[in-house]
Amino acid sequence: MEITLIAHAILVPIIFAGLSYSYFNKFNHYSPHKTASFFLLFAASMDFLIVALLIEKNMSMFASVLGTWIPFLSIFLVTWLMGRHINKASNQSFHLPLERPDAEEKFR
Repeated sequence: MEITLIAHAILVPIIFAGLSYSYFNKFNHYSPHKTASFFLLFAASMDFLIVALLIEKNMSMFASVLGTWIPFLSIFLVTWLMGRHINKASNQSFHLPLERPDAEEKFR
């Protein structure tokens, strides 16, 4: 069981890194913080509704730091960091230098 929990803790950030990379490159409608919060809320809701209530029929999974809380933290962090990285990279590649008000006066 511990190997499964370790695999879960390793694979969750990889999966959400790919998901957030795809989201921020294709859509990017919301800030990294809002998107990371939504991804975390969605994953936690699915764990609660499907895994805890329907499959296990108890809340004992939420006592596991390695099985629940580390993956939740990694979902938020990897999504937020990916969003910041992609937004920063896109702002740098398409950023036009700001014009200074006195720049036009020098060329007149």
